[in-house]
Amino acid sequence: MKQFKYFLFLSILCSLVLFTNCGDDNKEKKLLNKEVELLKKEVELLKNNSSDKKIDESSVYNKENALVIKQSVEDRIIEIREFYSKIEIARRKKGSCISATKGEGQVWTAEECKWADGFSFQWISHHGLGWRMSTSFYYKEDQLFFVFVDIVDEGAYRQTRVYYDREGEVIRMLEKYEDQSMEDGPESKEFTDESVKQRKLSSIADDLKKLNTLLLTVKKSEIYIDENGIVKCQEDVRFP
Repeated sequence: MKQFKYFLFLSILCSLVLFTNCGDDNKEKKLLNKEVELLKKEVELLKNNSSDKKIDESSVYNKENALVIKQSVEDRIIEIREFYSKIEIARRKKGSCISATKGEGQVWTAEECKWADGFSFQWISHHGLGWRMSTSFYYKEDQLFFVFVDIVDEGAYRQTRVYYDREGEVIRMLEKYEDQSMEDGPESKEFTDESVKQRKLSSIADDLKKLNTLLLTVKKSEIYIDENGIVKCQEDVRFP
């Protein structure tokens, strides 16, 4: 089609050139010359557009792939919410959990629960007079999929939610903040700045390290009731 247009414009151009050379009126010649110049430019454009340039397949792929990734993030978050609901329901029942507490005044408490369907949960809380902060870790088949950080201090609260893909990479980080002076309700935002995200992830990693260290101090043979109502003993886990 482009080739046909090219030849059509070329034939018109030739006709105009011949017609221009045969005319006697100078004004008409000038007008026709302008038409010829315009048609020449059109012919050049058609030649350039009809050349054998290859489509940049990588750019097309990247655009399509970006759409797939975006959809996958949304699907993953839907899946995470389903997993989260299952763990929250399981936590209301008596499950196979261990816990440990340390400190006076400023108290640290850690907890870990595991269930037969592959879900598990870890939680660490640190509180003092008028303030409290906690970090919750949610797992499926020992793979971390969600972290929830909750900080309350003198009537203000800050909540951070971190969503992970199946490979353990962060796909979304959200925060909600509110204090008593805010008349329009809580503020919500998504973190996109990598330096800010890394600082928050570093703080979360520190909490996880403290949590696991604290759980290592659990006393030997702590008795608990699993999800089936069976009394069991948690073997002591300590540093070698």
